[in-house]
Amino acid sequence: STATSRARRAAPASGLAEAWAHYVDLAAAQSEATTNADRLAAIRRAIHPHALLHAMLQLHAGNASLREAGQQLEAQAFLPREAARAEAERVARDPLYGMTALDRMQIFALREALRAQHGGAFDAQAFAQELLDLRLPVPLAAEALLGREPGRMLVAGRRTPGVPQPPSVLHSSWACSSPSR
Repeated sequence: STATSRARRAAPASGLAEAWAHYVDLAAAQSEATTNADRLAAIRRAIHPHALLHAMLQLHAGNASLREAGQQLEAQAFLPREAARAEAERVARDPLYGMTALDRMQIFALREALRAQHGGAFDAQAFAQELLDLRLPVPLAAEALLGREPGRMLVAGRRTPGVPQPPSVLHSSWACSSPSR
């Protein structure tokens, strides 16, 4: 439908939206203005996607049964038994369900790589805007952002106009610390 098409065009790349929410939650928890109780709550929320990723990897690698994956989720994510079983079943049906943690880790790695590239001129708000404007999966966004000349973006007050084109070679490695071409 037309509404669905507009919504899909307006939404960030698959996986980025949920990972972005988790990234912002943890980034806010790192703020000095955050209370210890808020930090603890954010860390607890962060555990769930990582436990899902671990269960997904164990289950689909054949290293855990569905029952064992549920038990892992119960122990690692502090989920009630029924909720852990339901999450294990969902991970078994949809292997990508556990990818939020990986996407979030990639966003943090990309941020740190860009901070190292731009030094004191790095601007976290410009990073956020550029990443969301790209509307690409995180590995492709990393190639686009890390491949730019230092000083061309993510510098306070000097934002590159327009949305950049995705890289011509769609090579996406999971490591965001450096583009591989």
